[in-house]
Amino acid sequence: MVTEVKQNRLRYFFILLTILGLGERCGTSLQMSSSRLAGEIDPSEVITINSEVVDFCIDGTRLLFLENSGARIIAWDTSFENAETIPISTRILPARGIYADRYYIYVYDQRTLFRIPKDNFLLSAWLNNVRVVGITAYAPAELLISDGERQRIWLKTMFGESRVFLDNSEVVRPGALTVFSDGVYGVISDGQRLLNVNRAGIVLRSITMPQPVDLLASDEKGRAFLMRKGQAILWLVSEHSLSGFVLNGVNNPIALQCYKRHIYILDNGRRILIYPVPGE
Repeated sequence: MVTEVKQNRLRYFFILLTILGLGERCGTSLQMSSSRLAGEIDPSEVITINSEVVDFCIDGTRLLFLENSGARIIAWDTSFENAETIPISTRILPARGIYADRYYIYVYDQRTLFRIPKDNFLLSAWLNNVRVVGITAYAPAELLISDGERQRIWLKTMFGESRVFLDNSEVVRPGALTVFSDGVYGVISDGQRLLNVNRAGIVLRSITMPQPVDLLASDEKGRAFLMRKGQAILWLVSEHSLSGFVLNGVNNPIALQCYKRHIYILDNGRRILIYPVPGE
């Protein structure tokens, strides 16, 4: 009888861990399906961009904007007081996205990922025959890359090697990527789930989203921010909860970043809207 009581207590304990989201280290699949919106958020600032841009990224304490022309990158500080123009040595068309790490700036078109060293800004092809739909840092000068063509995530090493990090048996239609402060990665799977994956490629947690999503960012507290292009609803995923917020003022969001308690939205390729992180 005592043994049975202990077993029941253990069973309830593990059920509680699953409900709270603490079972993620065991590959927990969580259904946080409440699509109730928690409120609306007004932008704290709206910045108009002089040229049309297709994407932007965080690079230390500045924001890098890739122009639609594929010929220039505009670097702004996060207060939008100082700007620098970085010419691209060979124009890329059609320009689709941008990412940066400590040593390089990466830009890509529909079929090629290019790398630009920060010490000379000479563009060179780094990964061919890839349709980049997600990108994030794995280590200095090493990247994880979601390939929309082959339906897998590549690990691209500093020395040029490309190897499969996750294939389509582990993540369905991989999309946007992010890295959390604890070294765990976030990836959108099939536009419906947020997967947490460790550096060994093991899925730790799967969260079903209330609505389809294709934009993903994270902050230093390990929270994930997700949106769908063209829709003004922001989903915030923390360790134990999922909340939705309407972002007032957004017309057509096409890119999303988070930096120091602020959310940056690229709207229609012409504006940046800055919002406070909910609860901050």
